[in-house]
Amino acid sequence: MINLSAVLLRPGCIVMREEPMSARLGRGEALLEIECAAVCGTDISIWRGDYPVPLPLVPGHEFVARVADTPARSPAARLIGRRVVCGINNSCVAYARRAMCEACRRGLPRHCLRRTVTGIVNHPGAFARYLRAPQGNLHPLPNSIPSDAGTLIEPLAAAMRTFELTPLRGGEIVVVLGCGRLGRLVALAAGRLGARVIAVGRSQAHLDLVAPFAWKRVRLPLQPPDGKESRAAEQENTKSCGHKRDGGGIVSVRDHEQLRAFVLDHTRGFGAGIVVEATGVGQNLLLAQRLAHPMGTIAMKSTSGVPVSDFNTTLAAVDELRFQGSRCGSLEKAIRFMSRHRMPDSGWITARYPLEQTAQAIEAAVTEPKVLVEVRRVLA
Repeated sequence: MINLSAVLLRPGCIVMREEPMSARLGRGEALLEIECAAVCGTDISIWRGDYPVPLPLVPGHEFVARVADTPARSPAARLIGRRVVCGINNSCVAYARRAMCEACRRGLPRHCLRRTVTGIVNHPGAFARYLRAPQGNLHPLPNSIPSDAGTLIEPLAAAMRTFELTPLRGGEIVVVLGCGRLGRLVALAAGRLGARVIAVGRSQAHLDLVAPFAWKRVRLPLQPPDGKESRAAEQENTKSCGHKRDGGGIVSVRDHEQLRAFVLDHTRGFGAGIVVEATGVGQNLLLAQRLAHPMGTIAMKSTSGVPVSDFNTTLAAVDELRFQGSRCGSLEKAIRFMSRHRMPDSGWITARYPLEQTAQAIEAAVTEPKVLVEVRRVLA
């Protein structure tokens, strides 16, 4: 069997390789034939070199595939020929190992001490024709969900995980910093769970796309202003938001101070209960601190690989802020959510490329809302 795959040799350098693939499957494995795979912000960070991982690597972890084969008498044999989505944390539990690591034994397979991560750490990803994956990570995709929309289940699960760790009761104000791929999904999940979402972004196009799920939309300048404002100007901005409303219902603010004033104006001066950082800009954690109310939650969703400097530990301690990291969520819950709400759907895909153009697809994803690699598409 020959497998065609897109291999990242070093940051910015992807080559196509055809290599023989053994037909023999290990215990607990399944052979998947990839139908399509979406480009994630993490893929972009790995491609740029901001997120250092062992290379060479076949990226891609948001995908839909058909089960091509399993070992004889495998419990997963019933899935052969069916479409599936796949969890990306390859753990002792996922492989049904007899001897489990301590994390898996404690019920924390996402943090397995032996785990590899499909398309990210020490396991090839889905920008390829074929992929081996642990059977325990496979989830059948309902016929009602098209394959292209199915690639959004893994990131939707990650978005929903935010509110598994900090549950919403309804009516909370959630600020989402960044309205790109992940931020839009976070806004969708929060909105459907009853929160009032303040979506903040710099892109008019992204703010337009998040409109159905946002209570308020705020636009920052395309480029942050250089230098720091004077203390007098900061105080004046705090007194009055001074924002301008665009024709499309988007409020434009000049800087972070005006954004903070806007949030305070809409929370009776208290701040937001949850601020989700989904921009991929690490320094925005500092902004998130200033938008949250005391004992609020800062939800860190970006995996940009870029460190944060000048972090205000005093403010975090005095306001008793909770900093919450989260990544992967339950694919089963995401499938149920998509089946119920019919969102996200195929319309979220804004560009499509064949497998042979994976490099161009990742480059396009820097500006495109959502890019799909159609693995089964034949390059003309």
